[in-house]
Amino acid sequence: MEAFYGGQIKEEYRGNLVAVVNRSVKGDPLKHCVFLSPIDSDEFIYLTGVGSVKMPVERVYMSISQKAGELAVKNGDGSFKDETHLKSLDSLLVISYFLKKD
Repeated sequence: MEAFYGGQIKEEYRGNLVAVVNRSVKGDPLKHCVFLSPIDSDEFIYLTGVGSVKMPVERVYMSISQKAGELAVKNGDGSFKDETHLKSLDSLLVISYFLKKD
């Protein structure tokens, strides 16, 4: 699991929402589900707490805008569980300095 916070998010995509990318448990277990919610919501607490036991967290993007959240959902929801795909989502939302260099 990787998490990216506030100042690590590209300036044009900063806001007060959080996107959580979990591994799916319904349907195809090799796919991702992306959830977008306010940072202080019960949904966020559940997804990153007890809910992560059933749906492991792959990524968390904190302090993002609605536009960034929509991009995360569009580019991540239903995508196959694949590190390359997650890294492309990271590069879309996160300042390159904060991304791991392989």
